[in-house]
Amino acid sequence: MQYKNSKKISFTASSVKKEFSSEQLTSYSGLSVTSDFINHCGIYRRLEHLFPTTRHNASRFSTAQILSSVLLASLCGVHRLKRIENFTFDALVSRLLKLPKNIDEDTIRRHLTGLGERGARSLHELLLDFTGLQVSRCGLKRVTLDCDSSTFTVYGNQQGAEVGYNSHKKGAKSYHPILCFVTEMKLLVNSWLRPGSSYTSNGVCEFVKETLAALPPKGGEGFFQGRQRLFQWWIV
Repeated sequence: MQYKNSKKISFTASSVKKEFSSEQLTSYSGLSVTSDFINHCGIYRRLEHLFPTTRHNASRFSTAQILSSVLLASLCGVHRLKRIENFTFDALVSRLLKLPKNIDEDTIRRHLTGLGERGARSLHELLLDFTGLQVSRCGLKRVTLDCDSSTFTVYGNQQGAEVGYNSHKKGAKSYHPILCFVTEMKLLVNSWLRPGSSYTSNGVCEFVKETLAALPPKGGEGFFQGRQRLFQWWIV
């Protein structure tokens, strides 16, 4: 018999003391400093606030822990779910995220699937809030927004991947995301994931409107440079 439990699974990232010894060696030692920076920026705390997890009898991980493990794995070049499972075996990763054990592939998939479109939108809004805050703190009087697209080849039948123009591997399925960077800061402000069959400028007007709405409310102007769309945006 299972009993309902409304208690939340709390998650607070920890800081690991760095020392040179022969014990608990890890190939991800630089991740400790990166995790401290992420924690300082409040990203872990925002994830915990956005995705509170109710404890059940079988629940051992919060959604914030799952997302944080995916974030750290991505920064280390680990992208596949099976490899993320192996990534959480690492002693440093386990201590940074306070994992009671490694996170298996099925658990990661179940949590990510459970987020749905609403969860994806919440994560996207978190990105816009964070990058908008960084732009407002940069101290520059104006910034240049560089909008461009890129091709990301996939191998399999990933949802949303379609065959389109792909100069790297013709005939392969891909995504064709549209990206916006602040040139002076080398900061990714906004991004949309699109099917590989999307034309370069598909949805660019709505994309730019969403991007500008996340920036400090001033004004700007736009112009073309080759195939790229650039904007000068005044922020002070």
